[in-house]
Amino acid sequence: MRFNWFWGFLGFLGFLGLTLHEPMYYAFFAFFLFFLEPVVRSRKK
Repeated sequence: MRFNWFWGFLGFLGFLGLTLHEPMYYAFFAFFLFFLEPVVRSRKK
């Protein structure tokens, strides 16, 4: 995956939002999980 650093950055923003309790970062976290789901599915096959 070429954009692995990009998704890692989004995941980091989401994790930062969880630790700081900042509602804005939950959007990044959900965005990260939404795009990570197909990747996990393709790797399990």
